Amino acid sequence: MNYTVFAEQKEIPIYETNVYPAPYNERIPQEYTIFSIKGRITVRILSEKVIREVCIRPISAGIEFAFTEHEIIFTLDRPLNLSVEINECADNNLLIFTTPKSRGYDLSVYQKVLRYPRGIHEVGKKVIRGNHVAVIFEEGAYVHGKFEFNNCTDLLVCGNGIISGEKYESDEYRIGMDFLGCQDVTVQDVTLVDGRFWCMRVFGCDRVNIDHVKVIGQRLNTDGCDICGSRDVTVENFFARVWDDGLVVKGMDDSDKKNIHVVFPNSTSKMDEAFEKLGDVEHIRFKNCVLWNDTARPMEIGVSLRSDRVHNVVFEDVDVIHSTTGYPVMGIHHGDRAEVSDITFQNIRVEDIPCAQLFDIRMTDSVWSTDRRKGHIRDIYFKNIDLIGKPGLSMLPGPSRIEGFDRDHQVSNIVFENIRLLGKYAVNLKECDINCTKFVENVKVILNAAPEEVKRVSHVEAKLKISPFLWESADGSLPGKGGRYEGHVEMTLKNVSKETAEGETWLQVSPANSVRKQERIRYHLSPGESLRKGFDIELMPGKYFLKAQAREPGFVSDWKYLVLALPLSETENIDEMPSYEIYNYYGNRSEPVQIGICQNHLVIKSKLLRSADMTLYTALPVPVKQQEILFSVEETDFGEAQAVIQGEDGPELAPQIGNPQEITYVFENEPKVKKIVQNKFKKVESGIGRISFSDLGLPDKTEHFWMELQADTDDTTKYRYPFTLFHSVNPQNDAHMFAHVRMIQAEREAGL
Repeated sequence: MNYTVFAEQKEIPIYETNVYPAPYNERIPQEYTIFSIKGRITVRILSEKVIREVCIRPISAGIEFAFTEHEIIFTLDRPLNLSVEINECADNNLLIFTTPKSRGYDLSVYQKVLRYPRGIHEVGKKVIRGNHVAVIFEEGAYVHGKFEFNNCTDLLVCGNGIISGEKYESDEYRIGMDFLGCQDVTVQDVTLVDGRFWCMRVFGCDRVNIDHVKVIGQRLNTDGCDICGSRDVTVENFFARVWDDGLVVKGMDDSDKKNIHVVFPNSTSKMDEAFEKLGDVEHIRFKNCVLWNDTARPMEIGVSLRSDRVHNVVFEDVDVIHSTTGYPVMGIHHGDRAEVSDITFQNIRVEDIPCAQLFDIRMTDSVWSTDRRKGHIRDIYFKNIDLIGKPGLSMLPGPSRIEGFDRDHQVSNIVFENIRLLGKYAVNLKECDINCTKFVENVKVILNAAPEEVKRVSHVEAKLKISPFLWESADGSLPGKGGRYEGHVEMTLKNVSKETAEGETWLQVSPANSVRKQERIRYHLSPGESLRKGFDIELMPGKYFLKAQAREPGFVSDWKYLVLALPLSETENIDEMPSYEIYNYYGNRSEPVQIGICQNHLVIKSKLLRSADMTLYTALPVPVKQQEILFSVEETDFGEAQAVIQGEDGPELAPQIGNPQEITYVFENEPKVKKIVQNKFKKVESGIGRISFSDLGLPDKTEHFWMELQADTDDTTKYRYPFTLFHSVNPQNDAHMFAHVRMIQAEREAGL
């Protein structure tokens, strides 16, 4: 462990669990400590690593500190949940959880008291039924297991103990703390770590108060707290660092008895009584929460909204300290029958959210939508939203979006009040970077801040223009050994506001490392002034996303989606085949690979094939339908590049999609190729591999096909995604990043 902690000179135990941060190649240790406080105390942290910088989040807590090379000192005067981060790296952090001292419980009112004292306990699955029950996890208790509270009334769950799911893999242990059909519930101070699936669920319950609970999750679907079909629920002083959604509201009904995310495979849980108590979702309040999402959404209403009403839900005084995957920070996603109304997000502070959407309200079908009848979304309020950003803002959030379902199922009456972006107020949708697409009515942006506080967002619009990319060859013949296209991109900036605008922009090209880093452009533009800059670029065949990127609010970015075909022609000399690089997000590059056609065979030649196997994937082209994916690469998975889909009028940014798995699973947006054929090139001393066109699964006289090439090298096995020529992240199943191969003698221009 890196840290030692003292509170008022007393050493506090440090615990460790795993987290799974972007770019998702490995689990790493997360150190945390838990103690109760009363009054003002001094906290001293010793670090084995040399400390150069310190950031204590949430920034709004206003913790003043002093530090030396190996020590951080600060004071606390109230219970808080904090992340202490050193050297501008969240991976080096320490989580500090503090709770109120001396809760003063009157245990005499409970008919049954179950106590877990200090020490390690293994309970497996513990099912508690009945009324007037108290379960106490004393400070220092470390309990391996899951707790199901089934049809309980007057229930107390409390204490500074820890419940861990680290030993369990079976679906029977899904949900670390599960409240099914309960009433009058109080949950205080407990910590849940390494759960199997959702960390905490409130399902068909009434009158529930959750206070000072902390969750840390690193597995798939580890939501923080899911409120399902329940009423009168308050979640306050809550902390979640999870690998899925943070705070979630869902509506459920009897159809979910067949939903494997609700009734788990092989589960022995008796849920009939809880299903009987499902109903409208009303009077839900999340207050004073701190959220950290390693993937997915911090605050989410949806996707499942199968109740008649979802009404009066409030997210208030919430700090989002990290959300690094491009997902919406505040979202309502609806494809079922519920009437969603009177939803409030207020006093929300947002820190590190590269490429995420601040707001996303959308009605659309997904894999979780089952109702044929669709509902509505109306009367939504966003008030006092503050994008703090620094320290830690690497890029501006992506554009937000509001979209209804159809003319009869619209999104209406949305108010944005006091929206502040990096210290500047936005007074219209454009300055908020919010796109109202279709079936949306009555959206307002209001500013009620005092005039002396108002610093307006200055507005700079970027435009990209791409000249045709030409196929390069070494000697002018086509195709050539160079294997690259040459092109020119022109960026124009214009200040369309009434105030001087200044900042920095650059041309971002994805996939990462496809071009050398572009120089950054400093701009200082008077109202109406423009600036123009050109970039000469060389690119291999493949698919690319180009974007004018910036950090300043009010910067209206422009982007282009570029497809460069892979031209292949017959050759008699294998050495003259065009040469291509295989590289990935981390900058790993392999030996070049030459690809061509010789004697009706597809041929590859590379020194790499002398030491590693390679896999060739081919498929027949299919038309890409509306809403199907055109582009997503590895860095899309953690918010550094946006995905592109086929829109009604051409390519458009993919909404609510920051994860390639979500593209294919949740929204089923993958182009439906008939078959992906795999062929293996075994390593061979000659470094040359040949495959006949019949083995590629292609008909005779094929002029077009899709192709991907994967290299199975030892130095890339530690990464989450394979090492592929055209940057496919799942070539066995998904073909959208495959190169479009054209069987021609020569080609001088690529279609844009």
